[in-house]
Amino acid sequence: MIRLPLWPGLAAAGAILLAVGLTLASISAARDPAGGLPPDFAAQWITLSLLPRIWVALLSGGALGLSALVFQQVLRNPLAEPATLGVLSGAQLGITLATMAAVSLDPALRELVGLAGGLAALGLVILLAGRNAAGPALLVAGLVVSLVAGSVFVLLALFQQEQLRAVFVWASGNLAQNGSGDARALALRLALLAPLLLLLLRGLALFALSDAGVRGLGGNVVALRLLALGLATLLATMVTARVGVIGFVGLAAPLIAAGLGAGSLRARLLLTPVAGAVLLLLADGVAQGLGRLFSGRVTTVLPTGVLTPVLGAVILLALLWLRRIPDRPGQALATRRRHPPRAVALALLVLLAAVIFSLCETLHLPGLSPAELWQGRWPRVLSAVSAGVMLALAGVVIQATTGNPLASPESLGLSPGAGLGIVAGLFAGGAAGLLTGAVAGALLAFLLVMLIAARNRFAPGPLLLAGVAIGTFAAAMISLVIASGDPRAVIVLAWSMGPTYRAEPAGAVTGAVAALAGLMLFPLLLRWLRILPLGAAQARALGARPAVARAVLMVYVAVLTGFATLAVGPISFAGLMAPHLARVFGAAGPGWQGVCAAAWAATLLVAADLAGRLIWFPYEIPAGVLASLLGAPLFLWLIGRRR
Repeated sequence: MIRLPLWPGLAAAGAILLAVGLTLASISAARDPAGGLPPDFAAQWITLSLLPRIWVALLSGGALGLSALVFQQVLRNPLAEPATLGVLSGAQLGITLATMAAVSLDPALRELVGLAGGLAALGLVILLAGRNAAGPALLVAGLVVSLVAGSVFVLLALFQQEQLRAVFVWASGNLAQNGSGDARALALRLALLAPLLLLLLRGLALFALSDAGVRGLGGNVVALRLLALGLATLLATMVTARVGVIGFVGLAAPLIAAGLGAGSLRARLLLTPVAGAVLLLLADGVAQGLGRLFSGRVTTVLPTGVLTPVLGAVILLALLWLRRIPDRPGQALATRRRHPPRAVALALLVLLAAVIFSLCETLHLPGLSPAELWQGRWPRVLSAVSAGVMLALAGVVIQATTGNPLASPESLGLSPGAGLGIVAGLFAGGAAGLLTGAVAGALLAFLLVMLIAARNRFAPGPLLLAGVAIGTFAAAMISLVIASGDPRAVIVLAWSMGPTYRAEPAGAVTGAVAALAGLMLFPLLLRWLRILPLGAAQARALGARPAVARAVLMVYVAVLTGFATLAVGPISFAGLMAPHLARVFGAAGPGWQGVCAAAWAATLLVAADLAGRLIWFPYEIPAGVLASLLGAPLFLWLIGRRR
């Protein structure tokens, strides 16, 4: 018997009542003559669209929650779930590629292709994490794989926009139904897979022990793990194949079940699917309500996949604030050689070569003089260099401040937070509003992450989980703005991809001044960066005030991240990768690492800008997308060096 704590139980009951109320409101709105639907059509719409949609939401949410619970149990990682492991992104990319190869895909074939893509992504993530599958490295590896798959999806969308138009609607997590086919298919598959998981209950419970303990009790670790991971991936990809990418339900559902008092694995297997089903039904009810509110039409609904990250992120942040999440320590990339001057010299030489080549490549084009080409190129190159420098410095400071080698402006949600602030500034009007919004958004995101991290004693797992939640929330809000139909949404969409080709001389110079100021202030912060990792007590003994130091460093990071995001958008990987690359090449200590990382990050963004200019000439590919594609494989290689 599961005993629910009072306040979590009341909150769960309220969520269930709200979900049911929103569902009834949708049915009532369809029957209301004022809604604009003829009575006969309203009855058919309820039977063939609305009721199947409710069943699909319940079944999809339950399947995603159950999948996440199995992933967490088998991998011994409370942060594992289909989205953070890259399974959903892999399935999405696989289905997109198959759609390009075939005119239309049978639903069963779509599920097989999605399963293949999800398994490939999961295998790559586990391979990269290696022995650190129980720690935050698994989350970062999943984040990188998801980023690569997402960037490839954006590139395919740019090249094959017309052919993939239907894929865009599906990929947004659209639960709209035209009959009961998807509901019946999901119910049949759940009816087959759920009993298999119940039969595996004893085997899954063994993963509470170490692998040696499982073998000691006669369990076959490899067979059990492969079977359980295969079933969990199948649960997640069958949902993705039917309704698109639904993020954050899988991550929030097991935590909600645990918060409701489900301690044993059997209790969590019962409560987690229920929590996932209610959460997705609630998100879908909100999506239908907002659609009716904005359009005045019953049949207009926002994509549910855009709203689930918002609700899931809020719930996850609340859980992180109220209770501690089990965690494993992080691990930094090893520095095998310690030659800081050589490392900095090499990085600067590579940057210089990249800048010269980018400025001087193909200076003789028909109808354009070299001076005109220079005039068009130097602002974008300068913007790329400045943004790279600022993101790298912010990454070095964040890693030193938090003591977490996997922290960065991207992984802690600062870049998406700055992006959301920029969008707010755009709607408020004025160039000053954009910069103010960027800095304020990054500062608020960092402040919230640090508050949650402090409550969890700066454990790497909860820190990254809070960052992912905040980043996902901000990205989802930006997606809502893009989906709103507002004329300014086109500007937001173009900027969100990181188009350096829009750089103007005034903006480039402003960014360069900010980057130069960041470089000049960086040496003044080195004492704090060396002392804070020693702990608050040791820092006070050495004459520092940790609270003041962290506050100043937070403002420094927020300003740099805001300027960088304004220049290249929220899509980048420089702030996470560059500090590790600096360590690998021998830059020891925050001072050397800052300069070396700044050079490598600038090189990455310049290379991305150059590639975006040349690959599809005379058209442009946004540098932000290519920076993720170029930087992510390099970071994956860096992760692999730890094994």
